[in-house]
Amino acid sequence: MKTRAEETIVEETGAETAGTNAGNAKTGSYGDFSLSVVDNLVLCRYKEMVRIGGLGVMGCTLEELALKLGSSSLSGSGLEITEPQNLGDARIIGGFNLHPPVGLRIASFYHPSGEYAQFDFLSLDEELPLEVMSRIMDKEVYLLRPSGEFNNQMLCRMVFEINDYLKAGEFSKRSGIGFEDAFGVVKYSSFLKSYFHASELGSLKTAVEKYHLSEKIAA
Repeated sequence: MKTRAEETIVEETGAETAGTNAGNAKTGSYGDFSLSVVDNLVLCRYKEMVRIGGLGVMGCTLEELALKLGSSSLSGSGLEITEPQNLGDARIIGGFNLHPPVGLRIASFYHPSGEYAQFDFLSLDEELPLEVMSRIMDKEVYLLRPSGEFNNQMLCRMVFEINDYLKAGEFSKRSGIGFEDAFGVVKYSSFLKSYFHASELGSLKTAVEKYHLSEKIAA
């Protein structure tokens, strides 16, 4: 029996979520990041929006990973990474890549057998988060097959992301800017609110300035 979250995704997309069984497997290589079985990932879609996530074993501490991300070649495309933050029993880092807009979240938690990571990436193109993953996670996180519980969690999070997707569409219509920029503004604004506790108005203003859209929107 499907959870309500799963039913919502199926209703919106008209298709089941990929990546839940070996029958849907596809192979591919993205840089040094090889995907031999799609069961390693959970893939959720909403029209043009794609979220990819999984579980892995940390190859370094979360602090080391945050430092590596902040100094990586990806930083040239506008990648911003938060410092590790506590969230219940887990510790998390968030990130946002401005061009193209790709959001990321990595949470680490301890287990008797080691330190595990739960991660997800969001973009408007399936290839983008896979490319970001290949460059970010090179030998830092080793993928494991996600559990059913993790699949459901990804689906539940996707339901909330749909609201931002629709908000971006409305923002694009009202402002006359392209959808990708509108999506970037909305998601970057959410990034600021989630990790830096910025206000609704303040985060939106900062996001518009980051994308150099102030004059275009004012016109």
